Amino acid sequence: MSVPTTFHEFFRRSKAKYKETGLPPFKYMEGREVVSVSAEKFFSDLAALAEEFVRRGYADQHIGLMGKNSYLWMLTYCALMEAGAVPILLSRDLNPREVAEYCKKTDTCTVVCDEAASRNVPTEAGLCAAPMAKAAVPATGVSLPTRDPDALGTILFTSGTTGDAKAVMLSIKGLLTAFWTPIKPYRTFVTGLTVMPYHHLAGFGTAADSFPRGSTNVIGESPKYLMRYIRAAEPEYMLVVPELMEVMAQRLRTAKPGENPLGKVQMLYCAGAKFPEDTVKIFSEHNIELWHVYSASEAGGYGIIHPLDVNNPTCLGPIDEVLEGKIVDGELLLRGDTVMMGYYKDPEATAAVLRDGWYHTGDLFRVDERGYYYMTGRKKNLIILSNGENVSPEELETMLRGCPFVEEVRVKEKNNFLCAEVFSTENTDAARKAVEEFLDQQNDALPTYKQIHFLEFRDAPFEKTALGKIKRA
Repeated sequence: MSVPTTFHEFFRRSKAKYKETGLPPFKYMEGREVVSVSAEKFFSDLAALAEEFVRRGYADQHIGLMGKNSYLWMLTYCALMEAGAVPILLSRDLNPREVAEYCKKTDTCTVVCDEAASRNVPTEAGLCAAPMAKAAVPATGVSLPTRDPDALGTILFTSGTTGDAKAVMLSIKGLLTAFWTPIKPYRTFVTGLTVMPYHHLAGFGTAADSFPRGSTNVIGESPKYLMRYIRAAEPEYMLVVPELMEVMAQRLRTAKPGENPLGKVQMLYCAGAKFPEDTVKIFSEHNIELWHVYSASEAGGYGIIHPLDVNNPTCLGPIDEVLEGKIVDGELLLRGDTVMMGYYKDPEATAAVLRDGWYHTGDLFRVDERGYYYMTGRKKNLIILSNGENVSPEELETMLRGCPFVEEVRVKEKNNFLCAEVFSTENTDAARKAVEEFLDQQNDALPTYKQIHFLEFRDAPFEKTALGKIKRA
């Protein structure tokens, strides 16, 4: 099925699909009650709000979008795209100084936001905070502008483990390709749950994937209510980060015989996960599939999405069909329609990662004879010791997570030796001694330059990105 060339066509074809399936595009929770949004209501709201945005003069303008996951957030994003605007996706956790900085960086003067987020929009900095709401009047059939597929569609900010956030430009064609391309594991699933923040591609992209199939997306306002959504809305699949996956694994471990705490969940996509053996086992016992997700905002959320091979859990799988991939000097490069246009008004940073259409991921990979990829580390995370040896901290971190008392770990350089920072919820002398003994055993099997000489215990978890990855200093 061909990819739509405009968002008008995207929503027209999606509307026809919902008429065929009869499913509601969205569900969300008010308190403990599940609210369904019918296709008729959504597409009526969409048409009316898109016209409202055209009347406000938003076409071709950079319009900020900021707030919690909600029906109004998704409606606003879709209406901005219909109205020919360029949504600038802002985290609701930004403080006023950061909002002003991000808006200045992206030439944004108006921010559409919910009530809570509006408190962090500094109007004294010349920004206008427009309340997030449905249009006051129904659509009248006003002509909506049509933009070139190669034009800028959306700007979102990276949330990498190091460095300042960069403004990623995704084209209209890239967004449409990402939203319309079917992901194989969906099969006959009709209800998915999104708890990842919508300002991140993993959030709004997963929700938008429901449109071409005429399926239902359950809007999760916050990950802390995960189990409530699972019980009440009965999703069959969802995208999670390792921390949430472990929450669900623990529910399965402590479930009584015959009890199924995850309801109808049959599949989990997990971004950035290293699957511990016991976690794989407990999900397998409950017939829940685990899928690797390797992607980046710069690649439009695509990269590798493939089922976990329980006999080879470090294998991520082949490159997604919408992209080409290759390895140059150990680094994975990606090319395709979903790859970003570049970083907004930052030609130097763009040139550093985007050359001849190839996005240089900065991730180190190897590939086997089947074309299946294995991640071996992060190029910019390599620790270069004074003896000239390069050490991938990810390799050692994976090794240390084999200890049952290691919840989180980060390997760094200290005084020209390797140091492991460890966080464990079981912060006892016995647990620390067990970690030390485990490390001694592992060091005995490692070459001298890879041995960890320092071990530090933390009292609190590490600060993480929106995808649950530990931030590196």
